Amino acid sequence: MTVWPAYIYGTTEILTHTTGVIDCGTSLISIATKAYNLYKAANSGEFNPVTQLLAISNDQYGALQELKFNIGPQTYTLTPNTQIWPHSLNARIGSHQADTIYLIVCDIGKPIGGGLDFISGYIFMQRFYIVYDATNSLVGFATASFTNATTN
Repeated sequence: MTVWPAYIYGTTEILTHTTGVIDCGTSLISIATKAYNLYKAANSGEFNPVTQLLAISNDQYGALQELKFNIGPQTYTLTPNTQIWPHSLNARIGSHQADTIYLIVCDIGKPIGGGLDFISGYIFMQRFYIVYDATNSLVGFATASFTNATTN
């Protein structure tokens, strides 16, 4: 049976019937350009050319909705806190503003249907328990102790 993943922001499907990878060597969550533009429009983020990330205000953070990753019948939810870059690391990405809120979802730079529509990186992986079965070409997901943590 083939299961197609989807990303949903709030109640809007921004990326469906798609292919991608889970990658511990990638820090952020990258999604196809059209999905990224939907995500950006929904949260009114401003692209920051220095960090290459979307920046939002405190008010926008207060209105940030859940980002859900659906695979089969299961939904894995990224809370608003999960979607932001840790403030304490802002200088490491070139920001000179410690209090700026940056989102961890970025543009993969390719259209939907290009064969690689998303990369769910380390920020995704630190919130869920993920098991790879290389022998059978399978991957499994489960919630973990940090899935709904309010720290990042």
